[in-house]
Amino acid sequence: MEKKIQQHYVWESYLKAWRFNDKQVFCHRVQDKKTFPVNQEKTAKEREFYRLKEFTENDESVIYGAFIKGTYNEAVNMGWVRKFKKVFDMINDLKSKGIYNEEIEKEFEILIVNAEEELHTNIEKNALPILESLKKWMLAHFIMKIQG
Repeated sequence: MEKKIQQHYVWESYLKAWRFNDKQVFCHRVQDKKTFPVNQEKTAKEREFYRLKEFTENDESVIYGAFIKGTYNEAVNMGWVRKFKKVFDMINDLKSKGIYNEEIEKEFEILIVNAEEELHTNIEKNALPILESLKKWMLAHFIMKIQG
């Protein structure tokens, strides 16, 4: 697997709804108040946007207290936090055993950069049929409404 450097932070399927000329969307730059066409592939993305960040036990406590405590399923929500933290725990464990080398580092780097984007990609793929069905349902009800 290769490292995915340029990562979209706006779902590409969402951007498709705003396209013209098959591939372009309009972009507005706030700094100079200019609006211009841009290829969909070249907008709403950032280098390694989903890169996992290592955090401390204190960070974990803050995340729990601010965002997870009192939620419907605290255990599942904390499971996500621990899953992302596990990558760095594994790295630190391998380093402490003296078996962390350049080859292993390269594989972990790919995981650190790609893991969260892959998660979002899978969620988005699973959502597509639901959104298509919803669009068809809304269109049908809109047509029925205007026809009386």
